[in-house]
Amino acid sequence: MAEVGIRAVDDATGCGHVEDLQRAAWGMADVEVVPRGQLITAAHFGGMVLVAYDGDRPVGFVYGFVGLDGDETVLCSHMLGVLPEYRSRDLGRRLKLAQRDAARERGLRRVVWTFDPLESRNAYLNLHKLGAVAAHYYVDRYGRMRDELNRGLPTDRLLADWRLDEPVGRHHVADAAAAPALAGAVDEGGLPRPGELDRDALDAPVARVALPADVGAVKRADAGAALAWRLGVREALRAAFDAGLRAVDLSPPAAGAAVSWYVLTRVPPS
Repeated sequence: MAEVGIRAVDDATGCGHVEDLQRAAWGMADVEVVPRGQLITAAHFGGMVLVAYDGDRPVGFVYGFVGLDGDETVLCSHMLGVLPEYRSRDLGRRLKLAQRDAARERGLRRVVWTFDPLESRNAYLNLHKLGAVAAHYYVDRYGRMRDELNRGLPTDRLLADWRLDEPVGRHHVADAAAAPALAGAVDEGGLPRPGELDRDALDAPVARVALPADVGAVKRADAGAALAWRLGVREALRAAFDAGLRAVDLSPPAAGAAVSWYVLTRVPPS
């Protein structure tokens, strides 16, 4: 089978594919879909819309536009989506690397975007595979959303800050599993729930925060447990960031475990 190809689009057909992919990837309501007109305009005036095609079939995309962080010009990577059947095939990473290359060609050195702190798959891509760092936590950033992925929970987000000139893994910790748990997990009837915040661990040079390995499964099993995770991870990460820690990696779950772990260190702000 030929490798899925990635190319920039800026016309009605290609940007229409991105409209369709938003619905197919996330079950997004029409009112929340970024429309093709905006995508076309962004693509022609400094932004970029990249679509992954398996033959003629659109199967994933990444969309970003140019913005300002103070006086610095950055690429705001607003959306990345992949069809469910194409996930776990490294396509998300390939789309982000294509976006990185396009940003570098335009003289940009930073890409920023938000992601759900409870989505371990996204956190692993952003922090471990790409080398972004997160140090800002936004509470209910987008308000109530109607799509299948976000329905029922406050839309809390972490800000990923990707420095394109830094090597991947620069801030990763070799023995992260030995670091104290700032917030762990407890088992209640076979379903993981967040543990209590250990404020003594806020002084550690390296700490960890648990999150569900599969928050979708938690949502389906117990909406109350999902909300508890939202509030527990919110409290832990906000406290960590206030104490000078930053999320630099995501350790996947051990075999059979129900939780993954954020790894936090004292990365100097840049």
